[in-house]
Amino acid sequence: LLLSIYLYLFSYIDVIRWMNLVAVLGITVILFLVKVNRWLLCGLTFLIIAMACRAKIEPHHYSFYIGPAYEISLGKSLLADVPSQYGYLSVHFVEFFLAPFGVNLRSFHLLNRVLFGLYFILFGVIYYKVTNNLKLSSIFVTITALFQTWFSGAEYLYPSTGPLRFGLGLLIPLLTLFTSGRLRLWLVSLVASISIYWSPETAIYVVPAFIFTQLRFKESLVPLVA
Repeated sequence: LLLSIYLYLFSYIDVIRWMNLVAVLGITVILFLVKVNRWLLCGLTFLIIAMACRAKIEPHHYSFYIGPAYEISLGKSLLADVPSQYGYLSVHFVEFFLAPFGVNLRSFHLLNRVLFGLYFILFGVIYYKVTNNLKLSSIFVTITALFQTWFSGAEYLYPSTGPLRFGLGLLIPLLTLFTSGRLRLWLVSLVASISIYWSPETAIYVVPAFIFTQLRFKESLVPLVA
């Protein structure tokens, strides 16, 4: 509640959005304190994620992905014929999924919202694996989703701050928690390698995470070097 009051006084959140935030966080805390059916808790968490993924179309920031992807759909070569601010494979990924529906603002908006939803769900899976507590995981997902959307005061889901740009980094803890041994080494190595071509700046975050993951589990890096 104190955090919500602080954000209301010192941020650009409007009154209605602030009241919604207080209500959502209040309900989440109440559900944590009382005994609640796990399916109801999961349903409410998915509802919060869906609410967090509601946003307006933002043409300016979308254009940095849609523009190059559209040119690729016309047969042009990325980086050779078309510049790209946010990487190589990331733009090809957008073109691949939007080509059947048309590379335009509406289809990209839908893809971006779906990716954000999956992004927050994967956070929930990681939280649950670490805590083994559904209520705690629900609260952590609520905080993660709302801080990146409503708490920021933004009315948009910027692709440059979400899964399209940084989603590969989330796969490293996910694979680390759900795989082991040589399989983990190869899968995490694959993600780290893809990140370099996905977007160089993404690799700045993902590759160090990969290296520290391997050092943590004291696994040999020889296969990767080879």
